[in-house]
Amino acid sequence: MKLFSNQGTFDESQNTVEKEIRNFVEDNDVLFSKNIINEQEIQYYQKIIGLTFGKQLRHYILNYGFLSFDSLEFNGINAVQKEQSDLIVQTNYLHNHFEKTKGLIAFESIGDGLYVLVDDKDNVFEYDTETDRLTNLKTMLNNYILKRFKEEKDSF
Repeated sequence: MKLFSNQGTFDESQNTVEKEIRNFVEDNDVLFSKNIINEQEIQYYQKIIGLTFGKQLRHYILNYGFLSFDSLEFNGINAVQKEQSDLIVQTNYLHNHFEKTKGLIAFESIGDGLYVLVDDKDNVFEYDTETDRLTNLKTMLNNYILKRFKEEKDSF
């Protein structure tokens, strides 16, 4: 399926990675939202969680809503689920129950209390609810998405 969207601006240094993500989405059976939100709605959802989205996360939400590939699913926001979208619900849950997650956005729930979180500069972290340990993965959001896609495809 061909994607088309002119929403969201993008940092030039990440264009190559974004193109690789887009190609992966188009060339594989990757699900994404057909009910994309707009920039005004982004402002609203940022207020709900009390955080600003980084450029890469903003671009991801404006162009895909969410992404799902085989057993891999990244949180997002779409115009149908609105406030009940996973990104909003999981972020609020973590903020209410785990102090260390405040200031971070829930991007992926890996399972067994393990979450992948993103800050307002698109840095990626892993948080373990069992040990209350927050680890900086020292990667940016787009690089993380592409790496996880490749790992998932290699597991077939």
